[in-house]
Amino acid sequence: MQRFDTNKSTEYQITSLIRDQGDIPFDKFMNLALYGEFGYYLNNPKPFDVNGDYFTSPRVHPVFGALLAKQIFSMWEILGSPNTFNILEEGAGDDLLATDILTSLQLMDSNIFDATNYYLNDVNSIDSEHPKIQNISDGSGFFNVVISNELFDAMPVKLFEIHQKSFKEVFISLGINGALQEKLKNPTIELYDFLNQQGISHLEGYRGPVNLNAEKWVRKISEKIDSGFLITIDYGYLDEVFYSMEKSHRLIQTYYQHSDGGNLLQRIGRQDITAHVNFSHLIKLGNQYNLKEVFFDNQRNWLQLLGFDLTKKTHVFNGNRRTENLVSSLIDLNGLGNFKVLIQSKNIIDLNFDIFNDVNFNYWEEIPVTERHLASKLEYL
Repeated sequence: MQRFDTNKSTEYQITSLIRDQGDIPFDKFMNLALYGEFGYYLNNPKPFDVNGDYFTSPRVHPVFGALLAKQIFSMWEILGSPNTFNILEEGAGDDLLATDILTSLQLMDSNIFDATNYYLNDVNSIDSEHPKIQNISDGSGFFNVVISNELFDAMPVKLFEIHQKSFKEVFISLGINGALQEKLKNPTIELYDFLNQQGISHLEGYRGPVNLNAEKWVRKISEKIDSGFLITIDYGYLDEVFYSMEKSHRLIQTYYQHSDGGNLLQRIGRQDITAHVNFSHLIKLGNQYNLKEVFFDNQRNWLQLLGFDLTKKTHVFNGNRRTENLVSSLIDLNGLGNFKVLIQSKNIIDLNFDIFNDVNFNYWEEIPVTERHLASKLEYL
C-alpha cells in the first residue's frame, strides 16, 4: 500500500473519487493518472527527453524517421503515386518524427513531398513550424497512411488475475488508513467475456492487462482509411508469449527518470504507467474491421529490411563510436529492437504488392540531427 500524499493533485482527485463513489477499476485509475486534469501526459509535455522518463525510437536519431519514410514511399507507389497523399500520426507527442519523415521524403522525391499532407493527433495540440504539418480536425478527410508509434502501450487497460480458474479484476480502493490499495473483485461482463474466449483459466496466479479500448480505436482508424496502410510500432507479444507465466506480472510497468518506477500506486501523475501490447488482439481486430495483416516482425528485422545496415556505409556517424552505438540501440533485441512492427492494409487493389520496394536513398548525411535528438546530447547519456 502507498500512503496518500495530499500534495499530489492527481492522487487527491482519485482518492476523493473513491471516497465519494466507491472502488474504481484499474483502467479508470490509469486514465486519471495519465490523462486526468493533473495527469502525467497533460502536465508533462516532454516525458521522452533526456530529462524525462523514457526514450522513443524517433528521438534517438533521424535515421529512424528516414527509414520509416522509405517505408511510406513504397506505400505511396503501391497506391499509384497519388497527387494527394495524407499521413496521420496518432499520439504524436510532438512534430519530431513528422519533420524527419518529411525531410526524408523531400530528399527522395519532390513528387511525394508535394503530394503529402501530414496530420498530428495528440491529447495536447502540437505547434509546428513546418508548413506541411497540422493538427487533425474533423474536416481532415481520409488518410493513406496512419502511424501509431508507442500509442497502444499508453492506453488505459483493465488489469486482471487468475485464481483457482476464476478471473478477478483489479480495482483501486481505500484502506482503513486512507491509503490507496488494490482489491480483487469479480470482473465486468465485458472483461469476463473477453477473457473467457482466450482459454487461459488454467494459468494459476497469472496477472496481466487487457486493452478493451483497442477495438474502438481500430474501428475509428479503419473508417478514416479509404485505401491505405496502418503502421503500429510498440512493445508487446503475440498470444503464446503474452499469456504465459513467464510474462505474468511483467506486462504492466511504470517508468520514472529512465528507470522502473516500481509501485503502480506511487508518484501518481508524475510517473508513466504503460502496458505491453497484445498484437494477436490487434491482428484479430484488424481482420474484423477490414485491415489485413501484411507484415509482422520485430523492429530490428523491419529496419534492416529497410536498409538500416546501409547507414553504416555512409558518413552518418562521422566516425563517432558513441553515435554509432546510440543508433545501434534501435536494433538492440534487449531494448528498442525487440519492439514489434505490425503493418496492415485496407482496400489495396494489387494483392501482389511489396511493401519493401527497393527505394534508392543516398541522402543520409543531409538529414539534420537537431537538438531534440539524443544524438545531439551524447554528453548527457
